[in-house]
Amino acid sequence: MEIISVLKMDVDNKTIVRKHEAEDFNCKTQLIVQQSQEAIFYYQGVAQDVFGPGRYTLDTANLPVLSGLIKRVTGDESPFHAEVYFVNKVEQMGITWGTPDPFVVTESDPDFPEEEYAFNITARGTMNLKVDNSRKLIEKIVGTESILSQDAFIDKAFEESISIIKSVLSKTISGGNYSVVTVDQHLMELGTDVHPLIKEAMLDYGIEISKFVVSNVKKPEDNQAYKDLIAAKNEKLRIKKLMRQNESARTLKEGEIERSMLEAKFEAERKVLEAQARAMSRQTEGYTYEQERSFDIAQGIAENAGTGNLANLGIGLGMMTGLSGTIGNQVANTASQAFAGINLNTQQVNAPAGPSATVVGMAGAPVAAPAGEGAADANMIFCPSCGAKIPKGKFCMECGFKFEETEPVCKSCGNKLIPGAKFCMECGTPVN
Repeated sequence: MEIISVLKMDVDNKTIVRKHEAEDFNCKTQLIVQQSQEAIFYYQGVAQDVFGPGRYTLDTANLPVLSGLIKRVTGDESPFHAEVYFVNKVEQMGITWGTPDPFVVTESDPDFPEEEYAFNITARGTMNLKVDNSRKLIEKIVGTESILSQDAFIDKAFEESISIIKSVLSKTISGGNYSVVTVDQHLMELGTDVHPLIKEAMLDYGIEISKFVVSNVKKPEDNQAYKDLIAAKNEKLRIKKLMRQNESARTLKEGEIERSMLEAKFEAERKVLEAQARAMSRQTEGYTYEQERSFDIAQGIAENAGTGNLANLGIGLGMMTGLSGTIGNQVANTASQAFAGINLNTQQVNAPAGPSATVVGMAGAPVAAPAGEGAADANMIFCPSCGAKIPKGKFCMECGFKFEETEPVCKSCGNKLIPGAKFCMECGTPVN
C-alpha cells in the first residue's frame, strides 16, 4: 500500500467534480487545494469535511473523526483509508443545451380566435453554471462515480430541466405573449422567463445556473398551417400599412386646407387694414369714399367728352351731384369745359338736323338718338340703369328702373336741367 504524501489535483473547465485516485493517507499527508476548488474527504462513505483553497496537513486537528478510528503507531504516523473529491468552483460558461424532441405550441388569430394553429417546434441555447453546494452535488449526482463532466451533468441532471424548458416555452408562446412567427425577436425574453425556474430546480442538486439563454427556436417551415398563418399575418400587415398611408394622406390634405384658410384669413385681414388706412386718409383730407368715386367717374367723363356719348355725360353729371366743397367746384368747372358746345335744349351734340329719337339718360333726362337710325328706332330708348335698348315706357322692361315723367328746367333761362343738378349748365343759376 503506497502512502501519498502530497494530495492535489488539476481539473479542466469542462470537469465539474473529480475523485483523486489515491485512497491511503497518513497524518503527515499534505493537502493542496487550488483557487476556485474545494476538496471533500469521505471516510467510510460519509463526508467528513470540506477544505477551501490553501495547504493543509491531514491530522486529527483537521479531521477529528480520525482520533477515535485509527491506531497510532511508531513515529506518530497514522495511516488511514479515505476518499477525496476535488470540486471545480469556476463558473463554466457556454454549455449548450437543447430539446431532444419537439414540443407543441398553439397560436390563434386575434381576429378569428376560433381558428387555432398547432405546431411542433424545438429549442436550443446555452447556459452558465457553477457549483453552489459541493456536498449536495456529490451526494445527489456523483455518487460512486469518479468524475462528473459537463456532458454527464446534462445527461443526469438536466433531463428534469428539459421538461421545465418545454413547459415554460409552450405556455409562453401558446399564451399569446409571443407569436411563433416572430418568436426570434423575443429570444431574450424567453430566456428570462425560463431562467428562474431552471435555477431553482438545479439548486436542489447543488448547481447554480447563473445564466440561461434561448438562442434558437426551430419553426415548422414546411408545415402548411404555419404557411397559412404567415400569409394571414402578412395580409394584416398590408392592410395596416394602407390604413397608415390613408391616414397620412388625410392629415396632409387637412393641413393644406388649414393652410389655405389661414392664407385667406390673412389676406382678408390685410385688405381690411388697407381699407381702414385709406378711410383714415380720406377723413384727414375731408372727403368720403362716395365723393372719391364720383370724382374719379366725373374726371373720366370729362376726359372723354369728345366721344359725343350723351348717356355717359348724364352718368357723369349724376355722379357729380354728390360732390361738395372745393372738390365739387373743381368737378363742376371740369364738366362745364367738357360740355361746352352741347345744346341740352335739343339734346344734340354738334349733330346735323334730321329726324331723331328720344332716349333717356342715366339721370332720367331724354336724350336724342343718333340720326338716321330710321323710324323703327324712334320709339326705342336706352335704360339709364342697365343700359338696355328698350321700347319707351314708364319702367325698364329689363331691370324695372322708373323713368322721370317730367323734366325740370332752369328758372332763369328755361334750359332743361339734369335731375339732381345743383346749377344750370347753361347760365350757372342755382337750381334751388
